[in-house]
Amino acid sequence: MTTEPVDEPAAPPPSWRPDFSDAVARACAKWPNVPDCHGWLSLDRRGRWRIAEGLITHPGTIAFLNAHYARDDDGRWYVQNGPQRVWVDLELAPWILAVEPDGSLRTQTGETVAATGEIHITEHGDVLLATARGLAAIADRDLDAFAREFTTQDGAPVLEALAALTPDAALDLRDRAGRHHRVTAAAETRILERHHVQRRPRP
Repeated sequence: MTTEPVDEPAAPPPSWRPDFSDAVARACAKWPNVPDCHGWLSLDRRGRWRIAEGLITHPGTIAFLNAHYARDDDGRWYVQNGPQRVWVDLELAPWILAVEPDGSLRTQTGETVAATGEIHITEHGDVLLATARGLAAIADRDLDAFAREFTTQDGAPVLEALAALTPDAALDLRDRAGRHHRVTAAAETRILERHHVQRRPRP
């Protein structure tokens, strides 16, 4: 795995969207000019959907939000709610990853992804990494499970080694398959800028 300097701009990600349901696609075609909604829907650092300060718990609603979650060309994330585009405020990253028992990484929408090059630890202790779906973060409750997938060169505990990283310093880790991974400490704002993530889309 190779890691590019975090200050070097990455290519802007193209827009991405899943295949929306037929009902949503028909609504978009029938009412193309419905005003967008801002500041109403958010994704928290554990991959949970929220409205204002309330947690969304209805399984059907969560499934709908997951199925209609997408990104535009400017790095803004939204849910297509019928004909209306509802912009998503991100507490941490557009994808929040859980660590499965076999060490694989699963997004909040249930998709399995892998790190594609960069792993960073921020000044807040969050682990951010690049995936094919965009910038992702390891859920805080899964950091220990994530760390157990690696070893350091000197045998030091991985979480302690990550916490000890100073800005712009790097740590080489080896995963269970023997592959090397380079982790760098970087400011959160620099990582978001590099990966073209807008946390609070506004008109």
